[in-house]
Amino acid sequence: MHEAKISALRLVFAGSLAQNKARSMLSVLAIALGVALGYAVQLITGAAVNELALGVQFLSGDADLQVRGPRSGFDEAVYPVVARLREVAAASPVIELDAKLADRSDVLKIIGIDVFRAGDVEPGLVADSADRLDHLRSDTLFLSPAAARSLGVEIGGSLSFQVALRAATLQVAGLVNADVSQRFAVMDIAGAQANFDRLGRITRVDLR
Repeated sequence: MHEAKISALRLVFAGSLAQNKARSMLSVLAIALGVALGYAVQLITGAAVNELALGVQFLSGDADLQVRGPRSGFDEAVYPVVARLREVAAASPVIELDAKLADRSDVLKIIGIDVFRAGDVEPGLVADSADRLDHLRSDTLFLSPAAARSLGVEIGGSLSFQVALRAATLQVAGLVNADVSQRFAVMDIAGAQANFDRLGRITRVDLR
């Protein structure tokens, strides 16, 4: 009888130990999965932040400082005032806007630059072109490789944008040498102002 009680106690103890061991293993597994998931999220977030930082760095070029206004922009007369400051070695006016693509549901970032000024501050935005006058024409633009792939447009093709009640059609003159995933287009600043009803407005001045 005494031996039977001892055997029963052993069985209960062994069962309890096995159950606790299983719980411990599940707890360790849950912690390991949590750590792995957190690390994966950190890696993904870090990669996204790094890609965004690279894109911002590319678009701002060698600028040490930027004078920015509201989303609607500010009077372009501010540019020559800033450019004449003794502390400014080079200044480049820029207009940025999100243009609605005609017959599409998405938008494309348009960056208007003065090619003569941008070469000193944002050289990466000055695309190579067989015809240098393409940089000055009001009806041409240069796409980032990501934008060209996404929109399925090749050099020589065209893109139409919805501007209020009218359409503005621009020719793709080339590609910007940009190794970033951002979709954008670069064109002459005066052309961007005229085509998208932003005459006399800029959104920033890049300074070096």
